Amino acid sequence: MTTLHLKYVSFSLILFLEGGAATGAYGVLTRFGGIPPCPGGSCPELDHLADYRLPEPPTLYDAEGRLFAHLDGQTRLTVLLADMPPALVGGYVAVEDRRFWSHGGVDLRGIARASAVNLAAGDIREGASTITMQLARTLWQPALEHTGRWHRKLVEARLAHDIEARLGKRRILELYLNSIYMGDGVYGVGAASWRYFGKPVGDLSLVQIATLVGMTRAPERYDPRRNPDLTRLRRNVVLDVMADAHVVAPSVARTARAEPVVTIPVDEAPDRRGASYYAAAVAREVDDVLSPDQPRTGLRVFTAYDAAAQHAAEQRLREGLAEIEEGQRGPYHHPAPGDALRTPQRRASPYLQGAVMIMDNATGAIRAVVGGRSFEHSQFDRALQARRQAGSAFKPIVIAAALASGRTSLASSVLTTPLVVETAEGSWSPRDAQATGSTMTVRAALARSSNWAAVRIGQRVGLPNVMAMAQALGVRAPLPAVPSLFLGSADVTLVDLTSAYATLANGGRSMPPHLISRIEDADGKIVFDRTLEGTRAVDPRVAFLTRRAMEDVIASGTGWQVRLAGYTGEAAGKTGTTSGSHDAWFIGMNPEVTTGVWIGFDRPQTIVPGGSGSNLAAPVWGRLMADLFHPPWPTWSATPPPGLLMMTIEPGSGFRSTESCPMETERAEYFIPGTEPPSVCDLVSQILPGSVGHW
Repeated sequence: MTTLHLKYVSFSLILFLEGGAATGAYGVLTRFGGIPPCPGGSCPELDHLADYRLPEPPTLYDAEGRLFAHLDGQTRLTVLLADMPPALVGGYVAVEDRRFWSHGGVDLRGIARASAVNLAAGDIREGASTITMQLARTLWQPALEHTGRWHRKLVEARLAHDIEARLGKRRILELYLNSIYMGDGVYGVGAASWRYFGKPVGDLSLVQIATLVGMTRAPERYDPRRNPDLTRLRRNVVLDVMADAHVVAPSVARTARAEPVVTIPVDEAPDRRGASYYAAAVAREVDDVLSPDQPRTGLRVFTAYDAAAQHAAEQRLREGLAEIEEGQRGPYHHPAPGDALRTPQRRASPYLQGAVMIMDNATGAIRAVVGGRSFEHSQFDRALQARRQAGSAFKPIVIAAALASGRTSLASSVLTTPLVVETAEGSWSPRDAQATGSTMTVRAALARSSNWAAVRIGQRVGLPNVMAMAQALGVRAPLPAVPSLFLGSADVTLVDLTSAYATLANGGRSMPPHLISRIEDADGKIVFDRTLEGTRAVDPRVAFLTRRAMEDVIASGTGWQVRLAGYTGEAAGKTGTTSGSHDAWFIGMNPEVTTGVWIGFDRPQTIVPGGSGSNLAAPVWGRLMADLFHPPWPTWSATPPPGLLMMTIEPGSGFRSTESCPMETERAEYFIPGTEPPSVCDLVSQILPGSVGHW
């Protein structure tokens, strides 16, 4: 027999022979089991164990109340013993410490039995640690980690006796079941239940309970994902023990033995340590809405997170970036990352990036956030933190300002010929790929994204009014008071643009973008409850008309690839492309959500020659929306806001069509009173040049 075995047997016999009674055992423990100091006060105080809270990071819940992430700290979810299944509690007692309910913290019979087994085997085959000793080992681990093995055993026994003297058995079990290590960085049965099975511990099946009980002794060895066959063998042993201890009926245990080991995929398990763009964004918002002195331990944070939307957004962005890198959108002259995305990047990423955000129109709640192609590679959030030039995605704001002025309608005619604008820095001559050398209606100019038309409309409205409209809609970035603002020269965030479009989709009512709806502390007390109070940002008629003009962007304008990508429901949106094809945007809305997509490099450079929001970002948007929505499609209200006039016009010229002066082609259009157009006949008969006006 080795020295190690002799020490173990000696330790066991000392406790057994000198501790024939509990008081005798405690005398031995007092002499040999002095508790070493705990560094930094990181261990609980014995006298305060009844109220002790295990370290637990804030946990995040989705819109349906399902756990989806833990923030930084030990991955744990504290569960009351009363909320645990009786089979789980009984299973742990049966397997780990069958005499738990009768011993005083140190099981002298168990020690004697283990000593005999180990002495006969010439090896350590069976341990004698009780559940209370295991709890002591976990709670006082910082104090015990540098002590010798046998001194540590004595200290554990001493602590176990003191714990039993201060706590009831149920409280000991509750602390134990919430503190045990369950593998994969997870502590406690509550967090383990979500990590491996995607459900609260109260919903576990017998097979799942037996799997968790079996994992406890060697969680990495019996990890059901890594070693399912070994896990199943161990689980079946646990089922037999549970049946022998009358925790479950033998027939029930036999039936359970035949079931396979099934876990949820790793990518569907709750994130640990906030390792996702959404969870990291929630962590920042927690700090924004709570005071610094509010304890973070055990917070329950309820959010608008939509797992299906998040996963679809991540997948569709990956696909879109891969197609660009493969040259499907034009010659691509940059490195593709390959496995490099697994390497953390502290500075700007050299690889093509993207961002996606999905926001609820009516509430401003953010359902999904993709801040880049890999959180592991780069934690910088390009959806909420990065500011990039908006390009033509800013033009709906210019149109909204024009409509709000009361001097413009969607049928108003605007010149699309070259122009020169004088600025403080000199002459500025914008270019226009959509030039016609003639005129367009405002509606058509937005659909075709005419730069010359946008500048003329903006000049007519005035920079102050355009800037005021942007701010009213939710753009919080500082805006340059220069004419190029009309073409989107301002640096904005994806969240601001998405929020601005959502305001238009919401009838002009602005709802602050947010992720968190409610926060509860560890005791279930509400410490933050969001009040959904929006503000009237713009006239509902302006929002309605702007949104209708944006429908044409998808139906017949630069956003046509949305339909090619597979989304056929009602939608409105706008593409955006910046100089040199550095940024590609598509922000679009349907009656339920507004979704924003941005693609580009952290250090601006050409994505592909001739790349645009139309061929780079719009396909991602279309596929994503097709994933999330299916017939019957959400529909806009058939009733326009009050205070609008409906007239029939000729769509090309914007002139009004009447019975006495009909036009060859016609469409219905809405107007704010005072902006309605004349008919051609009226112009000819009354000779009123300028009634429609060319800008």
